[in-house]
Amino acid sequence: MSTLRYNERSWAIDLISLINQKAPNFRGRIHKAGGEQTICGTGEFMFPDVLLFGENSAIAMGWELKMPDTQITESELIENAEKKAEILKTSGFLLWNVNIAVMYLKNPTGFSPVKTWNLDGEPATRQTVESRRKDWERLLDVIIGDINQHLESGKILQRTLDTSFNDGVVTELVSHNTYPVAEKLEEVSRKNGRFRAKANLNWAEVKSEYPRQSQWEVLAKTILVSWSNKILFSHVLKKSFPGIQAKLSKITRDSSPSETSTRFKEISAEFNFWNIFQPQLGEEYLTVEAWQILLQIHLLLFDVDFLKMNEGLLQTLLENTVYHSKRRTSGQFATPRPLARLLASLAILNREAVVHDPCCGTGTIARAAFDLKVESGIAPRNAIKEIFASDKVAFPLQMATIALTDLGNIGEILQIYKEGCENLQLGKTIEFRDPNSGNPVPIIYQGADCFISNLPFIQQEDIDLLNPTLRAKAQMVVSTNLSNGLSLDQRSDLYAYIPFLLWIVLNDGGRMGFIASNSWLATEWGKSFRAVLDAFFQIETVLCSGAGRWFKTADVVATLLILTKRNNPGTRFIGEKTQFASINKDLHSLSDNELQEIADRLLAGKTSPTISARCYASQEIMDFEFSWNALFTDVSWLSNVERRLVPITDFFRITRGERRGWDPMFFPPDGNRIEDCYLKPVLKNLRNTQSFLAEPNSKAFCCGKTKAQLRALKHTGALQWIERFEHSTNNTNKPLPKALARAGCQWYEMKP
Repeated sequence: MSTLRYNERSWAIDLISLINQKAPNFRGRIHKAGGEQTICGTGEFMFPDVLLFGENSAIAMGWELKMPDTQITESELIENAEKKAEILKTSGFLLWNVNIAVMYLKNPTGFSPVKTWNLDGEPATRQTVESRRKDWERLLDVIIGDINQHLESGKILQRTLDTSFNDGVVTELVSHNTYPVAEKLEEVSRKNGRFRAKANLNWAEVKSEYPRQSQWEVLAKTILVSWSNKILFSHVLKKSFPGIQAKLSKITRDSSPSETSTRFKEISAEFNFWNIFQPQLGEEYLTVEAWQILLQIHLLLFDVDFLKMNEGLLQTLLENTVYHSKRRTSGQFATPRPLARLLASLAILNREAVVHDPCCGTGTIARAAFDLKVESGIAPRNAIKEIFASDKVAFPLQMATIALTDLGNIGEILQIYKEGCENLQLGKTIEFRDPNSGNPVPIIYQGADCFISNLPFIQQEDIDLLNPTLRAKAQMVVSTNLSNGLSLDQRSDLYAYIPFLLWIVLNDGGRMGFIASNSWLATEWGKSFRAVLDAFFQIETVLCSGAGRWFKTADVVATLLILTKRNNPGTRFIGEKTQFASINKDLHSLSDNELQEIADRLLAGKTSPTISARCYASQEIMDFEFSWNALFTDVSWLSNVERRLVPITDFFRITRGERRGWDPMFFPPDGNRIEDCYLKPVLKNLRNTQSFLAEPNSKAFCCGKTKAQLRALKHTGALQWIERFEHSTNNTNKPLPKALARAGCQWYEMKP
């Protein structure tokens, strides 16, 4: 009866064991085999029955095994193997039903069979597979030898763990499970009021970053990426902390999300990295399918020999994990690495300074500071001691921790913690953990020599909801330290308050560099912000882009500011200068060396074809009556004509135009049946406008009448047009009548 129980899984485990015994004798590219962990279970599997690993656990190929009663040409078998090869990014796969083995390799049009092997003698049956062991073991030797030759010749390409994991496995996990998990989260929120409340508050914090995604979709991606990061990082830590292996082995194919979360808490208690292993909101509410895939990923990583893996590859794995995690979950204002690098280079004059990013997000800027310190000759273990990173939102801290983890600083405390800017205090005790002992280590916060950050892009309407104490605390700093009546305008965006909160904990003579939108340069509230900023800081450099937006996924135009603290607010030194500069190349196309050259030139006050700069006396710009946007160009001629200038509003009526948020409705295509009286001429864009005189180039739907009035007038064209959109939703599934609602007008009305 034993032979009847010998199935695909039994055979796979025997094959894996044999390959691992024989691999050293082949002296080829195949170093080991794996797959025992992931094949023992039920359900659909992401991974092949057998995996062949090369040097540094690079994945060479996957094998799909069947008993002899399955045809080797079966379509479902081939399609399943192709899918798994695509997930792992391998260049081929092997199908083997004991009697016949076929190797497929990838070509420009797909996968094609390139070699076939046959079992000697009579064909085996399901009942005789175990008794024919010697025959298929001989065939195994031939197959392994031939695959080694294909690896040596380059016909089969090995994929690094980084490529297979980040480009393949996690991409598959997120792309195929985001919407099912989002539906599950939304379902839970209807039944669980406490979870719903936390989720709503969390969404209020971040929704401006995700204008085209729904609340539950974003949370689902966050949860999936968080789990995969925890799993990968825990296995990577085996290189430095071998004791983690025993704890990870307690996470089995039967573990639940809550049990696994407890295991990670135990790992964090002993080895630190709480920001990575802490529970995330809603992480227990996964679908069964998503959780099973995550467990398969965990079990697969047991086959990876992290202890023997090259340190350079491990570091690349960590860095690319952060990169891919950001691509999947970061919002539209995630800091591009070149911008972070430039900001750090301009702000950190003293490479030994204590640097703090108080809105660190996923850690790009903090990592840039760490890299600059190491490049200047500071040992990684010492460089990490000079960096703080904090954020009021928990999830990004996981990626920030991975971003700042370097094989040269493992074992040191990473000073990354959850805190809002408004709560930073000198002398406050922050508790971290010693990663070597797990013991708590209290650190007294003594401020920073340099603050660098990408400040939040949050409009003033949302400040009281998201940061109810921030505005009052900033205003208190201003009123306490200035006696000239200056204050911040209540209409200021969030970022306008943060520099003054940081001023308190910035060491004397310290520097600050931050990224913000350009709204402060020209708005009414920007006038008071500029005046107060000048009172607390020397405005050293204002930098913008002269070659496209720095944030490719957002409409915002950003500026970079470099400031030096005035120890006594309101006191300006003689000869102070402010530099207004623009970069005339796409920042994303510049190398680190080119970015450093730009920083060096800006710091030295030198221009180049890449940099346009104007330098002004600080008092001069404060007396400048016009938009500060003008200061990026030569305005020296202005003083000659200033006395003759008059307000443009004496001659023109100025308007910013009208925007209602749903163009398909408000800008109907030609051929519509709407009555002419509701179609108003509009200058929709300036693409073909070549002078100061312009003609309307489109028509807009402008109707302020009620539906009842339209029926009475028998204006069926406008009525039907409105009703076409009445039951539609926007990109976040919000009904258009609610999304477009505005006080004093119909939901479908746009003022002409």
